Amino acid sequence: MVFKPSCVGSVTEHRYGVRNTSRLPLHFEWKLHNQDNNLIVSPLAGVILPNDTQYQRWKFSPKDESVLKAMNVLSIYHIKNNRRKLTVSSMGQATRASLECLPKKVDFGISVVGEVSSETVSLHNPYSCTADYQLSLEYDGPDNCVISLDKKSGSLSAYGKEELYVTYQPLSQDNYKVKLICTINTQQHTLLTLTGEGVFPKLSFIDIRSVGILCNASKKRIWDLFSLDLLNKHLGEAPDPTELRQLMETRSNDRTKPFSTKRLAG
Repeated sequence: MVFKPSCVGSVTEHRYGVRNTSRLPLHFEWKLHNQDNNLIVSPLAGVILPNDTQYQRWKFSPKDESVLKAMNVLSIYHIKNNRRKLTVSSMGQATRASLECLPKKVDFGISVVGEVSSETVSLHNPYSCTADYQLSLEYDGPDNCVISLDKKSGSLSAYGKEELYVTYQPLSQDNYKVKLICTINTQQHTLLTLTGEGVFPKLSFIDIRSVGILCNASKKRIWDLFSLDLLNKHLGEAPDPTELRQLMETRSNDRTKPFSTKRLAG
């Protein structure tokens, strides 16, 4: 009986059938020679009817990295003092599981607040056992951004690869750093680091020109007259929530095409 490579902390099952080819009901009992107690069978004892096959469920649940080599004894009898013994060997291997991600860092760069960006990364299982994983996010700093994953859990076969789709949307003007955490059998490690910066579009005055009766005034005088330094300072600040604007479609009729206009959010 050979178990496929198993992850530490997981459970691998195997079915093993015993057939009674006689015309009498036979009792059976299993005796396991397993020092690590990581191998169990159910049922451990019972009765097999004539010309019937009974399947036992074997479970290999390794607690650390090890190799399973067990010699199990099956006792079969109709009368207790007349037993026949068979030997069944069990083999298996336990390894630690982990996933890798390429790339290990994704920088979404500078994005306008509310804008949605997306990236596709590759998950890879470099080990010989199937990895059952769960994904979660850990915010290192502001958490007012939306990051979505197209899957939060799954099972990746040995040496397998699959793609993960990540979307990012900043909700305020800030710098963001988020870690993608992978959990396998209570063991956690960082798969990926996501960074980005959310900004609002900014408007500033960089030049001024006078016409009319002020055509002879210097640029500096007009600049100071309109307090453009103070105005640029206010324009560079993050907008108040009541000042945020969003695009919405205007009403239209059959003769005109709809177009977008700005309105105050709220």
